[in-house]
Amino acid sequence: MTKILKGIQIFFWLFLTVIHNPEAAGKDNVWKDPGDIDRTTVLSQHYLSKGMRLLKDTLITGTYLSDKYVASGKVVIPEGQTVTFEEGTIIFFEPKSQIDVNGTLVSKGTTSKLVRFQIANKNDLYIEPESSDLEWNGIYIGETGKLIFENVLIMNAVNGITSKAPCNSISIQQSTLMRISQTPLTILGNAVQGSYDHLFSLNCLKLKFANTKSTPETVLTKPASSTKPSNSRLVFRWTLNGVAAIGAGLTVYEYLAAQDYKNKYHSATNPGLLSDYNSKYKTSSNTSTACMIVTGAALIGLGVTFLF
Repeated sequence: MTKILKGIQIFFWLFLTVIHNPEAAGKDNVWKDPGDIDRTTVLSQHYLSKGMRLLKDTLITGTYLSDKYVASGKVVIPEGQTVTFEEGTIIFFEPKSQIDVNGTLVSKGTTSKLVRFQIANKNDLYIEPESSDLEWNGIYIGETGKLIFENVLIMNAVNGITSKAPCNSISIQQSTLMRISQTPLTILGNAVQGSYDHLFSLNCLKLKFANTKSTPETVLTKPASSTKPSNSRLVFRWTLNGVAAIGAGLTVYEYLAAQDYKNKYHSATNPGLLSDYNSKYKTSSNTSTACMIVTGAALIGLGVTFLF
């Protein structure tokens, strides 16, 4: 029995040795338990070994010195934050990654030291894809976003720059958009035509569009109609509408009631009824006045919600 127990112990020891020593099993040189993996730590260590730094998912105000960086997934610049990439900086993107700009993105290179946004080399990726035809999604500017580009190169993206902000929120000087599979530049839903695989500078007043009905003025400033009221504002408007409608109805009802009691008062001969009609007349008259005031206030409030 003792020999059997020792045999079982040796078997489990060999089994655990193989599991925790992948070299013995012909696997990776680091054993990983998927439940214990921290994505950021793993990717950061991997790309550091390749001479690159992993960008955080959320970027706050700061300047990134000339270096090589990697964007994995969606990188966001929040509203109110300004991120600057210095000349010579290269930002590599994993496939399907993108930058969402709700704050300000500043990238100023020189003719000899461009700021580059491009797909990562296949051999540098943490998980090497089978296909070599790789693309990242592009740069997406939100309604509050601003972009300042000078001597910038964007390469191998699905879309180059897609902006929900008006053209006067975008400054592009002496930059190039190369090998963009879909739309190099889109502003407020309008695809802007141009030769982007050569140096170009954005002039909002001289733009040409794929949609011939669009004009430079279409994208120069954000149209007022594009700003939809929030759900809370819509609920408030409907509430004021309801108050105004009910108030108007009660105003008319109480006014007519007051007139009826007034007529009855003048035609009554019984002293008891005179006192009763007079009291009801005053009550209905005051209620009608109060309802009219509430209705007026609701209508004024409703008008204000359309002005601001």
